[in-house]
Amino acid sequence: MKATKAKLNEILEQNGHYEKVKEKVDEFITTIDNVEAGAKGASGGG
Repeated sequence: MKATKAKLNEILEQNGHYEKVKEKVDEFITTIDNVEAGAKGASGGG
């Protein structure tokens, strides 16, 4: 998950001036954070 978020942040830096790209990448990062939190909860890690 961390590698994916790092890559998305890299894409965001390169294409952040495109509002739609920025919006969708931010949305996807939030989704990844939610999945990560859910996985930690399910595994008893958080």
